[in-house]
Amino acid sequence: MLRIVLCFAASGAAPLALAAESAATWQGGSVWKGQIAKQPVHVCFQREDWALYYYDKHQTLIALTPENDRRVWRELVDLDGRPKYNGAVWRIGTVTEDSMSVDWERQGKTLHVTLTRVPLTAEDSKNNACATQAFNAPRYAVKPRIVQRDDPRRPFIDLSVDYGPAFKKNYSAQGVLLRGSDPQARRFNAWAPRHMQEIADDFYDCQEGALFGQGSDGSQELSLLWPPEIIVGRFLQWAESHKNQCAMRPG
Repeated sequence: MLRIVLCFAASGAAPLALAAESAATWQGGSVWKGQIAKQPVHVCFQREDWALYYYDKHQTLIALTPENDRRVWRELVDLDGRPKYNGAVWRIGTVTEDSMSVDWERQGKTLHVTLTRVPLTAEDSKNNACATQAFNAPRYAVKPRIVQRDDPRRPFIDLSVDYGPAFKKNYSAQGVLLRGSDPQARRFNAWAPRHMQEIADDFYDCQEGALFGQGSDGSQELSLLWPPEIIVGRFLQWAESHKNQCAMRPG
């Protein structure tokens, strides 16, 4: 299986006041939520030079990079990972323990946004901000599940894993079930989806590890039993391919 990651940015006319004593409360690692043009968003400041945000509706990470004194952050890449020169600019205003004011500017349009801090659990406090449940909860709302598709024209029943809308581009798992009810087929058909679900459940560690270590989504790719082959009527031969791009989370 395979894994990947992203960041966050800002600009505006007159600079807004930033309380110096409050800078450490967000630049060192924090999670925020709010709305941009009535669209809910989640934002994480992983460290002073690294931030991410996403629209809850689309769930695709957008990278932000700071300028100068880190009051201004600019979108770094577009959805395909290419440099984005017309992306939004974020100008950080007043930051308190619970809220942050931002001027969000894009193509001459400025929106005044208020973000609210999302509290971190004890477990979340062990992670970088962008690898926390607090930041990723809407993206993790759809749990990986096995999907079965039976096309009678095919000799096998296809299996796949649905990772949800946020991760369908980065994560995939393909397998099969055997037709028939003999003991060998029943044993294999009990094992195959269980094995695929175990791989799918590893997605969380891969994903959070990639966010922790790389600041981007991870990726996985599993190909199971393709194409399977019956040998002398009693044995099944297959190949399993498993790729991933992850980073290990700290213990």
